[in-house]
Amino acid sequence: GRITIKRFLKKLYAYLPLKKHLYSAIKAVVMVPSDIYRHLHFRGAFNVRNLRGADFKIFHHGNSVENDIFWSGLYGAWEKDSLRVWSLLAEDSTVIFDVGANTGVYSLLAKSTNKASSVYAFEPIPKIFDKLTLNARLNDFDLQAENLALSNFTGESIIYDTKGAHSYSASLDKNFRGSDHDLEEIPVNCMRLEDYIRLHGIAHIDLMKIDVETFEAEVLEGMGEFLGKFRPNILVEILTDEIASRIESLVAHLGYSYINLDENGSFELCDTLTASKFHNFLICHPDVAQKILHI
Repeated sequence: GRITIKRFLKKLYAYLPLKKHLYSAIKAVVMVPSDIYRHLHFRGAFNVRNLRGADFKIFHHGNSVENDIFWSGLYGAWEKDSLRVWSLLAEDSTVIFDVGANTGVYSLLAKSTNKASSVYAFEPIPKIFDKLTLNARLNDFDLQAENLALSNFTGESIIYDTKGAHSYSASLDKNFRGSDHDLEEIPVNCMRLEDYIRLHGIAHIDLMKIDVETFEAEVLEGMGEFLGKFRPNILVEILTDEIASRIESLVAHLGYSYINLDENGSFELCDTLTASKFHNFLICHPDVAQKILHI
């Protein structure tokens, strides 16, 4: 029937050769709008350029984030302001943690921006962790990649992922995506961040990204005394006011500034944390806030 033909055509398209070369030639001469390029994907490694003009490689598995970056560049579409801010902060950061790294875009960007930095990337889902380590190998980057979930306890847990296609929103919260999704239960190892810090003798953390689909507060709780000792700049996804309130209760006494990012060129200095205008807040030192507000 029609569905069988559609599947056959999709498979045929997936194996067409030279798509990357054709698309590279097209984007060199014309700007392709997103409603068109979202249908134009391929498999294979491609080069990405950071703010400093340095290139690194990402392997395109046919997923939406990789496709956005291929067609629009790092700072053209997906989380473009967050990636810009991350680039600037990575330049002056020597120890960087990417919590919920997925395929490693933020980790790769940090390492390409600051080759001398130590970058720790945490991704608990094995099939996605494999893509993260593939990207690290493509660039010969010595990322400290951990197949591990950070939370507020050390032990074993279950992470819930949508079946089939690559996921950007797996969570330790079974109800995160509602009840209308067919979820896969994946056993994962969890660790409190303070346990990881002690285990590896980490003396400081300068910069963190936390994107763990509603478990951001648990990650910060698990940092224990080191949250106040290290006071890293933190790029964090905040999807609800409840999560915002929990995070603010953990950081309110540490002298941070809060910047709401809307991924549309606006950086809003806020007195309090709320659900983000898009996804991310920057929780940072006041001098860093002034630097970001004037870029």
